[in-house]
Amino acid sequence: MAEFNYEEKTLLNLKEKYEQLIKLSYSRYNVHTPIDSYYNHLYEVEAMLSKIYKKPVITPQLEEKGRRLFNIEFKQEELPVNKDIIDDLKTPLTFYSDEEIETLLNWTTNNTRNNIKNSNFGDDQDLDGVCGFAQFSSLYPLEELELKITINNAASFTNNKIRHAFGTVSFPTIIDEEIKEVTYLIDLTYSQFFLLNKCVENCYLKGEHPSAGYFIKNDPKRLKAAKELLEKGYIKATEENLKDVFYGLYLSTFDKKDVKQAEIDFEKLDLLKIINEEQEVFDYNPEEFRIWGFILDIEDSYIEKL
Repeated sequence: MAEFNYEEKTLLNLKEKYEQLIKLSYSRYNVHTPIDSYYNHLYEVEAMLSKIYKKPVITPQLEEKGRRLFNIEFKQEELPVNKDIIDDLKTPLTFYSDEEIETLLNWTTNNTRNNIKNSNFGDDQDLDGVCGFAQFSSLYPLEELELKITINNAASFTNNKIRHAFGTVSFPTIIDEEIKEVTYLIDLTYSQFFLLNKCVENCYLKGEHPSAGYFIKNDPKRLKAAKELLEKGYIKATEENLKDVFYGLYLSTFDKKDVKQAEIDFEKLDLLKIINEEQEVFDYNPEEFRIWGFILDIEDSYIEKL
């Protein structure tokens, strides 16, 4: 009787499953399966085969530009903006209600996404290299309302290994009958770190580092925060939220053998302090932005054209 070889049997099953998956289009795979589940399944099989072969197994479907680890695309519909109060928000206020804060944040998200759409900077699937543009478009109009902003770059907490522009804005609001500040992180190109072909085990085998999404895909808590930022373009800038959304970005700068220690080191960072103390300047100025035809003022907003 021939001896049973578990590894050979496992390899055979994986190869059969892999071949079935790459032959099937998504629509034929299972009409009831979310597309992100289909691609996640595909990359998991690919990763297991890569480990067995001890070399990268490259799947064309996973190399397709723009494939997200999460099935989150830029919203084609606008985020809700209260048109009844937008006129009152064109000049600075002493303090802002929750509704007014949400209206301004949603306006600057919508406006920046429209500016990106109308630019020649990449496309809405892969926003690598667009972060400085988005940073200026989203934060400058809020600074013009005399709101406190920070102009930041991930280089400040990744030892200059990743240059990624983002920022924060603080609104004065009433909390416990006192005027206090509530701060939001704004990052409208965060999705560039969640392309599926860059969030797989194969990246290590190719001598590369996986992107941020790879490190949080199985972490429900961090995944929840990341999805909020991906969908809305902003999230409250608490230390907890900052740790959740930038965790993967930090780990993506390390070799696989160093990730465990990097996790420990990351928890020691004071991201709020870094964001407030280590700031940069905008890559753009309002004159060139307006010459190019991009919107920076609520008065010129697409809202009035609807």
